[in-house]
Amino acid sequence: MTARHISVGARPAGATASTSLPPLKPELQALRQEAFDVVETLVGKYPGDPDALYSKAAVRNRFGDSDVAVACWKQCLKLDPKFALAHYCLGWHAFERGNYVDSINSLRQAVQLAPQIDHAYLLLARALMALGRTGEAEKPLLAHVRLAPRSVEGRFRLGQIYQAAGQVDKAKQYFLAALEIDPRCLAAQDGLADVLQEPPKAELPREIEAKSENAAPPQRNDNNKRFLAGREELREGLAFAHIDVGKVYGARGDWDAALTHWQRAAELVPRDTESRELLVMVYRQAGQLEKAIPLLEQLCGIDPGNAIHRINLGVLAGEIGRFEVAEEAFVKVQELIPGRHEGYAGLAKVYLSAGRDAAHAKQLAEKAVELAPAAENYYLLGKACLECGERQAAIAALQRAAELGRSNPVYRKALDDARAKIGEKP
Repeated sequence: MTARHISVGARPAGATASTSLPPLKPELQALRQEAFDVVETLVGKYPGDPDALYSKAAVRNRFGDSDVAVACWKQCLKLDPKFALAHYCLGWHAFERGNYVDSINSLRQAVQLAPQIDHAYLLLARALMALGRTGEAEKPLLAHVRLAPRSVEGRFRLGQIYQAAGQVDKAKQYFLAALEIDPRCLAAQDGLADVLQEPPKAELPREIEAKSENAAPPQRNDNNKRFLAGREELREGLAFAHIDVGKVYGARGDWDAALTHWQRAAELVPRDTESRELLVMVYRQAGQLEKAIPLLEQLCGIDPGNAIHRINLGVLAGEIGRFEVAEEAFVKVQELIPGRHEGYAGLAKVYLSAGRDAAHAKQLAEKAVELAPAAENYYLLGKACLECGERQAAIAALQRAAELGRSNPVYRKALDDARAKIGEKP
């Protein structure tokens, strides 16, 4: 299998059935053409590379050119028959066109090669059910719900299967499980009403009536029927192209090219998070933290409820001495996740690094230890106690840190240094 990252549960981008692209106004045509040009450049640089071809397929499919996408997926499999994502995408493409036999064959290949693609199991089950092979759908559905603990559809379809088989208790169990996740799920409501009020039905419920192999394609979401035509959605599609192409360059060590594409994606969509997260990753690994800080601040503005962005901002700002930025970030982390230790430990570290407010740092470290009695938090508490002149308390905390983190020499050295200060032998 290639190095292509498997996005578990993600659908092939922008699946459509159309085979010709509509004309656009010049400005919009330029956006679409840029997307096509960047993937052609990628394929030209890495000829015969399945990942490059897969990126081309994803982008062309996103813009509605499914014929080119299918050809690319098939070419991926000629180059690498074990390319699971190509099997998955072909299976989805066949499913949405009512070609259930072809879909089953492709999806079975996908789950065999990459058992973690949870949505492939759901599609496989639905294709089997569409052909009336309901009993065969149970196993992939069970695999799907194990991998997707919040999947409503996986659970109500299991309920339908068990209802059709006359297994009322199991049917009730899965209908209730679906409703626990989404109380508005009509299929689960209907199924539960049936099993509670009526005897088991001999025929299949209407949602899983058997269809012939030549049945009409299933009804598609309106978003999958139309091409990208609006300015904003074209910009988003182009940003997707730059992000995906950048990942291929990055996977091959061409970080300059990857950065160029991700910067372009961030420019195209001011509220895009993925491009900014990727840029932060590269800048952080390269030690260019000053460049990462503004991106993290943007991410905090785009997604203010995301504590991870605040934690990353606090850590990086603290590392380069921007203590006010770090302090604000960790205070916000405490508000967002008051029951976790990261905000308290992070702020304690900021105060200790800045050489200020040791007493408050100690209180914060104590709270961090209370919430997560881990080695790193005892270490922070020990350092804070030392700053407060409480050497015996510091030794006790550092000793606990050294016990919990035996493989970390920093904790042992800090303990030995603290003991030496009071003349106590290690």
